[in-house]
Amino acid sequence: MSGLAVVVPVYNEAENLPAFAEEWLPALNALGTPFVVWFVDDGSTDHSPAILERLARSHPAHVRLIRQENAGHGAACRRGYEEALAGGADWVLQIDSDGQCDSAYLREFWLKRSEAACVFGERRTRGDGWHRALVSRICSGLVAFRCGIRVGDANVPYRLMEARVLARALQRIPPDFGLQNIALTVLLRKSRVTWSIVPIRFRARAGGTNSVNLRRIALMGWRMLGQLGRLRA
Repeated sequence: MSGLAVVVPVYNEAENLPAFAEEWLPALNALGTPFVVWFVDDGSTDHSPAILERLARSHPAHVRLIRQENAGHGAACRRGYEEALAGGADWVLQIDSDGQCDSAYLREFWLKRSEAACVFGERRTRGDGWHRALVSRICSGLVAFRCGIRVGDANVPYRLMEARVLARALQRIPPDFGLQNIALTVLLRKSRVTWSIVPIRFRARAGGTNSVNLRRIALMGWRMLGQLGRLRA
């Protein structure tokens, strides 16, 4: 296909998927360009798979499903990117399925593709709590420390990328790199591609838990320092 592919990782989002589809499918359709949404179910144990199956049956022209064993958000994004590129998309948008990404910014992202190969959101205000905002700041700080690249929101899940630019960057990222979107941010920033930033408001989760395991976050940060070193090689 030509047009837009949307990559949406899913893990136990049964409470949020119906509202997500009700918001995003009409917004994407309003762009007036061919599009496909790739839902990557990362081993959900709730009713997410059944909801996704119903969405695929209701919207056969626009919904594609991928199911994999649980491997984490980064691996789910990577799988979706690879499928989107194999399907011949011109542009790839990555958003999350938890209701935090607001479709009100979609048209602004889409219009900016005429001036930039990468259009990234930057979460200026957040409704999901100070602890998650702190984690995002730490991620961006580690990227600055390890790679010498200053970005306001290194792991933002609201990003539009030209397919050929995304494909080149993915070739340089080890498949086992845990935080694929952070690696993409680093490599795309280092490459000579045009950028545009869209300030966004990040909503609170529409449903489900919003807890943060600080010990797990600390371990991820430590591993991330080592993995970022692999990108510099």
